[in-house]
Amino acid sequence: MIESLLQVLDWEPLYRLWELIVLILKFLWDLLLLLGGGGR
Repeated sequence: MIESLLQVLDWEPLYRLWELIVLILKFLWDLLLLLGGGGR
């Protein structure tokens, strides 16, 4: 059932979007750590 649902939904762009969001969050987190801890 889930596989057919994934075939009905075009999940590939959603997966790409999720990867992009994760990359952005990692970048922002590293920047925050750099500014908060290492910048002093």
